[in-house]
Amino acid sequence: MIALSGRAFGKASVVLGRQPIAELLALCGDPGEGPPSIEALNEEADRRAVRSRSGWPIRFVVSREGQTSSAAAYEGRIWASGEVATRQHGRGACHDGFNAFCWLAFPQVRACLNALQALALGLRADAGGAFAATPTSGRGRLRDQVTLFDESGGLLVTRNRTLASAFHAGDWQTLFVRRREIWPAEANLLLTGHALHEKLLNPYKSLCARVLWIDADPGTPLEQIDQRAAWLLDRALAHVPAGAGLDGLRPLPVMGVPGWHPANVDPAFYRDPLVFRTRSA
Repeated sequence: MIALSGRAFGKASVVLGRQPIAELLALCGDPGEGPPSIEALNEEADRRAVRSRSGWPIRFVVSREGQTSSAAAYEGRIWASGEVATRQHGRGACHDGFNAFCWLAFPQVRACLNALQALALGLRADAGGAFAATPTSGRGRLRDQVTLFDESGGLLVTRNRTLASAFHAGDWQTLFVRRREIWPAEANLLLTGHALHEKLLNPYKSLCARVLWIDADPGTPLEQIDQRAAWLLDRALAHVPAGAGLDGLRPLPVMGVPGWHPANVDPAFYRDPLVFRTRSA
């Protein structure tokens, strides 16, 4: 087993993992070094015409220091007004900065997740006109699954069926070792979860994403991938209360992606059953 500290990972995983938000880092600054300004975030939201599925323009608003609200109130506020509470001070400022970046980079995915949160909270009806839950029914499976993807989601973008099958089977040797030469020309991992971007500030070997396969060329524009992912999430997540589950979302150890860490050129990197587990483990 190769044991590595967070500091040992260097910059490779940070640079490659932040591909979807690279432009925002250049325009608005790195949340790891200080909170992006609310004004800069809203300028980008306006430029990109980011909207909630309830029709509101997304606006990032300062969450006052010491002000707290429940997750349900936070999610409901976005649905009801388009306002995304964003901390500018304290430990949560970095987390919220990356959250804003993910709204801007993946607006369709984020709007979809918020609409599903609203469905679970009983703030909107499903396609049949029935509410999925009531605000007093607790988190529930749907909100838990949405939160998991919101925080730790990723998209495996590839048309290569061998890689897609290996991903679904948890066959890390095929995905990362035997076929590593075709990355990134034929496969790419895009991180949509803001908590993952925050964790890349101090990455570790077992860092894991919950990943959805996107059947597309890695060179497809991000806007099109975002739209496709939102459509798939609608299909996968909207039926969770009925017990359908999330068969399409799979855990993927992100440091195994070729190029994301210099040590993974050595096949021994992957002989770590605590990280690269088989699906049956």
